Amino acid sequence: MGFHVIDKENRRMYANILEQYHKARHRYFVERPVDPWLYLKSPLNLDVDQYDSHNACWLNVIDEKQKFLAGGRLTSWKYPNFTAQYYDSYVKYGTLPYNQDDYVDFTRAYAPIVKGGQFNRRQAMMIFWYGLLSYFEEKGIVGYTGVIEQSMYSLQANLPMKVKILSDPISFDEGICYVMKVTPKPDAKEIIMDTAHRFGVDLKDFKIKRDLEDLPNIKSNFVPEFVHILNQASRMNLRDAKTIQQIYDHFMSDNADISEAARHELDIIMNEVTKIGFVGKLPALHQDGVQVSIN
Repeated sequence: MGFHVIDKENRRMYANILEQYHKARHRYFVERPVDPWLYLKSPLNLDVDQYDSHNACWLNVIDEKQKFLAGGRLTSWKYPNFTAQYYDSYVKYGTLPYNQDDYVDFTRAYAPIVKGGQFNRRQAMMIFWYGLLSYFEEKGIVGYTGVIEQSMYSLQANLPMKVKILSDPISFDEGICYVMKVTPKPDAKEIIMDTAHRFGVDLKDFKIKRDLEDLPNIKSNFVPEFVHILNQASRMNLRDAKTIQQIYDHFMSDNADISEAARHELDIIMNEVTKIGFVGKLPALHQDGVQVSIN
C-alpha cells in the first residue's frame, strides 16, 4: 500500500486511480441510504465538481493492484475553492485564509469499506493521515479548512489536530454541517505513527510517491473537467446534446453564464479531450436512467 500525490503534472498517469476515487465519492455522497446528496447525482456515477481541476491536488492511498483505498482533495487558498464559494457567508468565529499559500481547502475525503485485500479501512486511513501531514511538511502548509458533517465531527476530533469551528450549525437537506479550520498538533505525526503501529502498519520507511513505479499501468481516459461538463450538461437537461462538441459549443456560446477565465479553461479541456479521442457521440447521456461508461 502506498501514498500517492496526484496533481496537474502526473494526473494522466493516475487516471485510473482518480476514476476510482470519484466513483467512490459518488457512492458515498450520492448513493448512500441515509441523507444522500442527490443534487450531486451523475449519469456517469462520478462525483466531479468545478474544483476537480488543474488547481487541485489529490492525495490517494492505493494498494499493489492499483485499487483505491482512501483519498481526499486539496486546493490551495491561492485559488477559488469549495469552502470559499459555498460557506464563506456562514463564518462567524474567525476568518478564512484567503490568498494564503500555507493553507489548503480539504474536501471530499473518503475511504471505502475494503473487502478482501491486504489492508483494512482503518489501516488505509492511518497511512492517509500520516501522508497528508508529510505532504504538509514538504510544502510548508500549516493547516486546512473544510466543511464537516456533524456525524463525522467525532472522527475529526479524535485526530491529533487543533480544530476551530468557524460557524454555527448549518442546516441543509442532508443534515447539519460546520465550517472548520484545522492545524496539526506539533506531535501529530508521532501520534499517528504509534497508532498505525498498533493497527499493524509500519510507517518507518514511509515515502510520498508521485509515480506508479512497478505497479501495473491500467488504462483509463478519465479527465475530471470533462466529466464535470457532462454532469453539468445532464443537470441542465441538454437533451439535444449528443456530442462533446455540442456540449462545448453550448457552454462557449454568448448566452452561457460563464466567465472568460472559464472559457479559457474549457478550451484547454477540449484540447485534452480531443487528444484522447472523446469527440464522438455520447450514446445515452441524454436518456434518463442510462449508465454511461467513459472507458
